[in-house]
Amino acid sequence: MTESRLRPVLWLVLIVSLAANAVTSSIGATVPGIVCGVVAVACAVTLGVHHYRSRRGSDIQRSRSRYGSVRSR
Repeated sequence: MTESRLRPVLWLVLIVSLAANAVTSSIGATVPGIVCGVVAVACAVTLGVHHYRSRRGSDIQRSRSRYGSVRSR
């Protein structure tokens, strides 16, 4: 799956799993609630990692365009 399609799918799965977690927790279904919670946490972590990786890459590109090449000391 391309990166342009990955984020919306992760957001959709996160929202659905959070809703399912709320429903299963309110009716007392423990195991499905745990599964939905784990899926929600996995989606949230993946979205966070993707955000910081793409942000870090754009910061490096921005600094290279502003200052030429980045030199290590």
